[in-house]
Amino acid sequence: MKKRILLCTMVFCLVISTLMVHASGTSYSITLPRAKGDVTLKSAHKACDADVAYNEITYIGADYDCVRVWIERKEDGKWSRVSDRQLNYEGEDYTIESNDDLYEGDYVRLRGDNDDWTTVRVSLRGVADLQ
Repeated sequence: MKKRILLCTMVFCLVISTLMVHASGTSYSITLPRAKGDVTLKSAHKACDADVAYNEITYIGADYDCVRVWIERKEDGKWSRVSDRQLNYEGEDYTIESNDDLYEGDYVRLRGDNDDWTTVRVSLRGVADLQ
């Protein structure tokens, strides 16, 4: 009986965390440039002190399966990377953790680039929550 309750609780938490990304996140649709140029997927002022961003890539074109994603923060007019670069695969939810403290009101952006060198532009759609 305890195993069943534990399993149900774990499934419930997984479903809720997936729904949270979709409920609070906003969608984006961008085109990754040729080669390894990076682009902004989403940018916003932080609504809370959470040191994370959430991302789900819902579509990647041109037979690619993942994008490298990271968080940047703007301070004194300059952007700096505050998280490690992490591969995000199509159809999966990801939590990108900042290596620095992020505070309510900080201006942050979620950046991405092709994981591989490519000679084509790659269409990309997803849902991001910068918290």
